[in-house]
Amino acid sequence: MTLYDLPAPAKLNLFLHVVGHRKDGYHLLQSVFRLVSLSDSISIDLRRDGQTSCQTDRCAQAQEPPDIVLQAANLLQQVTGCRLGAHIDVRKRIPVGGGLGGGSSDAATVLMALNRLWRTGLSRQRLMQVGLRLGADVPFFIYGRSAFVQGIGEQMDLVDLPDLSYLIIQPAVAVSTAGIFGSPDLTRDSEPVKILDFSGVSHFVSPAKASSGVTQASSGFGRNDLQLQVEAAYPRVRAAINWAQDNGLAVRLSGSGACFFAEFDEPQQAELARSVLAAKMESFNEHGQHRVVEQVLACDGLREHPLRQWVKN
Repeated sequence: MTLYDLPAPAKLNLFLHVVGHRKDGYHLLQSVFRLVSLSDSISIDLRRDGQTSCQTDRCAQAQEPPDIVLQAANLLQQVTGCRLGAHIDVRKRIPVGGGLGGGSSDAATVLMALNRLWRTGLSRQRLMQVGLRLGADVPFFIYGRSAFVQGIGEQMDLVDLPDLSYLIIQPAVAVSTAGIFGSPDLTRDSEPVKILDFSGVSHFVSPAKASSGVTQASSGFGRNDLQLQVEAAYPRVRAAINWAQDNGLAVRLSGSGACFFAEFDEPQQAELARSVLAAKMESFNEHGQHRVVEQVLACDGLREHPLRQWVKN
């Protein structure tokens, strides 16, 4: 039996505040995570010999290791005692080191799919507990809805977000999450907020009209506490953000970067902004010694994970 083209969607941090630091090295965060339509694709073949194997589409992301995908499969075997195996094929579309949760999403999709394929029957809460052993973001993708996230990422409350579209810009660099969180200059004492402070409003920018003539969504909640550190450590990220701002876009870093995003009311607006910036991208890259912007993508916010109904509550 084979499961074909299973989606592993990316996420955006609509804001990210670092509110504390635990003795074990983990940081305490507050954020709103939103799933978006930009997605990796995973196919899984059932193996009856108990072995697990994986291959990654090297043409898309040569540096992306399949380790977390195999770890997910092996961990589910260990937890459930399942004697079946699987071969997993991952086609990468989500930028690596971009702060979009691609590896965590791949692991979550594998857990949800194998839970169904192997008929191991774990509930959503139990599968989220298994996912947390792989990474702090994995439970969110199994939760599968927009969420106000706290702790190290394991505490989630549902938030209702409007249907919005996004422009995602990928600088030509991958960011080390550990390096950013380890910076001595990182703010670690932001004032905690309540979910009511966010009020389910995802807009974060002042009204701005891009060079395409598109007006962005508007409001003004929060910030990304990691953005200044990422910009200081990665000049290409700073240059790409400046370029987007020079073209009239209000943008914010997602997670620990490198990718950043702008928000729009309609898909057509995001696509128009994408086409304008994509046309300018090569000219901008030619001005420096190093390529600065890798790609510009348009996508839509998702109400829930496409595989959410595969898992019992």
